[in-house]
Amino acid sequence: QENVTQIVFMARLVEDGVVKCVPYWPQKNSKEYGALKIHFVSSESYANFNVYTFDIEPIHHKIRRVTQYQFTSWPDHGIPDDCIGFLEFLLRVRVNTKKGAGPLLVHCGTGVSRSAVFIAVDAVLKQARVENEVNVLEFCQKMRKTRTMMVRTLKQYTFIYDVIMEALLVNYTMVGTDLKDNYRLLSEANPVTKRSHFADQFEVLENHVSGLTADKAASGLKKENSAKNRFNCLDLLPPDAHRPILKTPMKNGRTDYINALYVDSYSQQKAFIITQSPMISTLVDFWQMIYDNKVRTIVMLDGQSLRDDTCARYWPSGDPALQNYGPFSVSLESEESHDLVTIRSLKLTRLDSDTEDVREIYQLQCEAWPPGDNVPNSRETIMELFELAEGSQCEPDSQAPPPIVVHCMDGATRSGLFCVCCITAETLRIEGQVDIFHTIKRIKMLRPKVI
Repeated sequence: QENVTQIVFMARLVEDGVVKCVPYWPQKNSKEYGALKIHFVSSESYANFNVYTFDIEPIHHKIRRVTQYQFTSWPDHGIPDDCIGFLEFLLRVRVNTKKGAGPLLVHCGTGVSRSAVFIAVDAVLKQARVENEVNVLEFCQKMRKTRTMMVRTLKQYTFIYDVIMEALLVNYTMVGTDLKDNYRLLSEANPVTKRSHFADQFEVLENHVSGLTADKAASGLKKENSAKNRFNCLDLLPPDAHRPILKTPMKNGRTDYINALYVDSYSQQKAFIITQSPMISTLVDFWQMIYDNKVRTIVMLDGQSLRDDTCARYWPSGDPALQNYGPFSVSLESEESHDLVTIRSLKLTRLDSDTEDVREIYQLQCEAWPPGDNVPNSRETIMELFELAEGSQCEPDSQAPPPIVVHCMDGATRSGLFCVCCITAETLRIEGQVDIFHTIKRIKMLRPKVI
């Protein structure tokens, strides 16, 4: 009736045990709803949202294709922790909005909270582009004249401001497939600051990422966990909300803490675990984390020449190539040396398990990142590591692959750069453009020493 071709769904079907919405589209095949027949076409899952495509077939009318965008990262209560995922979602919706299309249908549990936030942000960002000014209050007042209670809470209202500020923070954050033109533009001097746009963006990045606070990284500050941190630096501790919890029962009263944190990619939550290279005191913890998270791939970014006396080798060498680490046994099955990377095949066995539990793990050790250098010898180094890591993750029936563990001396400098490069390459491949500034910022908010 209204020629709708896009639907924005700002909730999950069930939240906090409460049904927010019943599926009004088939999860597969086709389903009839009164005089309409809905045909499932496709579904895509990303870290913060899902995209569903289905065809609507009315009786005696032409079939119409509809795309539904479901935002899945809004918490059961309150607002999202950061607004970057929300921005990614909004961009995905608007990039695919065709000129002359019908109105955008937006809905949530109440129709006046999350939906109102989405509508307000979308409208005010359009105002910023057209008029070079924004007026959030005025727009929210207009919405309330047509529907009461739009934007229900103060937190939602301030979140609108946060998202808009984030979107307008710097210019030239989007990079498309025309990389050379974008690079040239960012390298040019800003006539106002007399510096490159790269330098301007980096200064904004540094100024708008605050350090971690003690309450957010409380576990890493506990006395019993201090020996598990290589560096006595708050900004190199993992936020409790994002660290892997060691779950396998252990003897000797070991804690559930390891200095590591989950990092989302564009397409997957917890796609990476970045961590410091293992120390003698954390060898068992390291393998416990690998085991608990069903890890298949380890990317090691420290060459042997960079390692100091705090580093502990966590895989065996010699004959027999077998070593025990607490309740875990690790064997070296094969090793291949190449110019840029050494590839090792390891087998991890849990010794105290009642059933045979053997895992195959691939370790990729970077050989082309000189000590003291902030970046590797070439771009090809990181891209080859990324492609090898992606390849080792692939399994035919795997719904979502386990995290890739990435480690370096501090769990930030090299590991963070590697993850940013992987995420931007993946996003560019999927979307044809990527916001590098906010990709970096999102990781820096969790680990400020990254980049």
